[in-house]
Amino acid sequence: SINKKKIKIQNDFNECEINSKNLNQTIEENQKRLQNNSEKIDKLLDEIIILQNEKKSLENEIEKSKVNLIENEIKFNASKEIFNECEKIILKINEIDSENTKFMEQWNQMIKKGDIESILNENNEKLICGLLEYCNLDEWFNE
Repeated sequence: SINKKKIKIQNDFNECEINSKNLNQTIEENQKRLQNNSEKIDKLLDEIIILQNEKKSLENEIEKSKVNLIENEIKFNASKEIFNECEKIILKINEIDSENTKFMEQWNQMIKKGDIESILNENNEKLICGLLEYCNLDEWFNE
């Protein structure tokens, strides 16, 4: 019976030794995993910092783009106003040109008729002044 107990104790001891080795091996494996996971976490934290910096940079670019868009819109509206003013000026020039053409036609008709009185009539003062300006005829009259 003592022999049996001895064998039992020896078997229990052997089993404890095996369990201890297995436990130590598991602890070592877990420590390696922990170290690996810690390194992965460090890399991920570095990547997070890089991504946060990229995000800030992109947000800054977006803000700059918004400012540029507003500035371009202001410039576009100003250009549109200038264009509209130019259109008005062109219409006015066309109107003046049309009036000058009418003056020239009236002048030519009066000259063809030899109607000097009509030419010198006060009612045609605007016509004469316009033609003198348009044709630079004042020099001709001065000669």
